[in-house]
Amino acid sequence: MRSSEELDAENRRLRQRVAELERANAELGQQVARLQKRVGDLEALVRRIADDGPARPDRPPPGRDGPRGPPGAREGHEAHHRAPPILDEEVDVTTARCPDCASPLGDPIEVRTRVVEDLVPARLRVTRYRVHRYWCSGCQAKVEASSTGVLPGQRFGLHLLLLAAYLRTLGLTWGKVCAYLREAFRIEVSHGALVRMEATVAEALGPRYGELLREVRAARSVHADPTSWRIDGEDHWLWVLTARGVAYFAVRDTPGKRPIEELLRDYGGVVVSDFYPAFRNLPYRQQKCLVHLLRELRRFEGKPDFRPGREWKRVRMRVKRLVTEASRGAALRGRGRRLALKARLESRADGIARLPRRHRYALRVAKLVGQYRGSLFTFLERDGVGWENNAAERGLRPMVVNRKASFGSRSVEGADRRAVLQSVAETAHLRGTSFLEFAGGALGLPSYGGLPEP
Repeated sequence: MRSSEELDAENRRLRQRVAELERANAELGQQVARLQKRVGDLEALVRRIADDGPARPDRPPPGRDGPRGPPGAREGHEAHHRAPPILDEEVDVTTARCPDCASPLGDPIEVRTRVVEDLVPARLRVTRYRVHRYWCSGCQAKVEASSTGVLPGQRFGLHLLLLAAYLRTLGLTWGKVCAYLREAFRIEVSHGALVRMEATVAEALGPRYGELLREVRAARSVHADPTSWRIDGEDHWLWVLTARGVAYFAVRDTPGKRPIEELLRDYGGVVVSDFYPAFRNLPYRQQKCLVHLLRELRRFEGKPDFRPGREWKRVRMRVKRLVTEASRGAALRGRGRRLALKARLESRADGIARLPRRHRYALRVAKLVGQYRGSLFTFLERDGVGWENNAAERGLRPMVVNRKASFGSRSVEGADRRAVLQSVAETAHLRGTSFLEFAGGALGLPSYGGLPEP
């Protein structure tokens, strides 16, 4: 028979085991609750897909109006890694004693490699140019050679001017640009000096800015979109025109069709836009953004007085099916097949326009489809034309973010400078190069060589 001490020890062991099992059971209960919630979210997602059709690029991400999907890339998605950097130097890291116990060490048994990228501390480089002047007997005047990398009348070099202008295109305020230059390069620049630097760069890029507009006018299709932009508290509008590898910004005093007609004078391509009224009676062939057509459905459903009904559900279902089939048709090959699809889709659009009779918002959607029936499927007959206007919206995004910090511009001249710099910056982005390389090349720099070496 076991002694009382043994029984007490066994009792304590069993009590400890019971406590461990209770904790494990509580953790399992929490996991079950999380899994049940996840199953419920997945069932809701399956029901929504069954009602609206399969997931498509034009559908908002699940996190906006439905269950949020798992983070990260989809399963099976090919990973994208940074390109390996070019080595500038190689350093051997050795030691003769153990860093923990200070015991002597012999020859290394293996070599481990690691690649580290870091910035070289930069400093301001000041150069004195001794400009030699000559007498030209032909011109009967003094002449001199121009200094490389320096604009006329400037005390700052072109690399510094371009860097300051680029920081402004990223949305940094004047004060933050001053602080960055002071912290990173020990350069003391005032607010007024930065304004003059920006004006100098914008003026020098003026010819390149005009070339961008000519490239836009020569493009097969142009994406256009306006947004508000205040100048000294007064309402103005920022217009963006994007085409393949080029973007053009302009600030005008009206949201009407006059600016777009002036910018696209004698244009013979297709204008891709949303349902903004200024685009309604333009003298160009148009393609309306099908994503915005779906957004109109969601906008009406968000109205306080919205009430779903049979007519609304029928119109909503048919419009979504129309957009789905049209977007899939963008991958069709063969002009005959694309034109046949266009004819079928236009016939369905006519049917949608005649469908509702009483529902207020269903009538408005049907009227929209019928009114723009001839501009919904232009991309099926014209090569190189997109069926959505995301390119223009992506182009406007940096300026919209900048507007939150700057609230616009203080003068028309300042707004025009911003348009020039943002046009060059967005064009450089579309062409896969940097603003410093692209703008520097336009101003005569052979290549932007980075920051000055210490």
